[in-house]
Amino acid sequence: MRVLQLTLFKRFFDEIAAGLKREEYREIKEYWTKRLIKEYDVIEFRNGYAANAPMMRVEYCGYEIKTIVHPITGNEETVYALRIGRVIDIKNYIPI
Repeated sequence: MRVLQLTLFKRFFDEIAAGLKREEYREIKEYWTKRLIKEYDVIEFRNGYAANAPMMRVEYCGYEIKTIVHPITGNEETVYALRIGRVIDIKNYIPI
């Protein structure tokens, strides 16, 4: 299984776990371009870097390029929008 590993702020982790957020965004930069040209089966999201940090695996449904209003800064940005499928499993997580 090919896994794309990403770290998230708690707010976004909670929204994905609850099924409210169906896309995750990354800046269009060389770093992300190199990572996203590979094929993946799942995305593994972590909320933090601790060994016991909350983690979930979700279906990866590809990406597209979109212009969005950034949820934190409020600025308009063109980003990679990673499409999120169903949640496969969640570990070390207590829902909000």
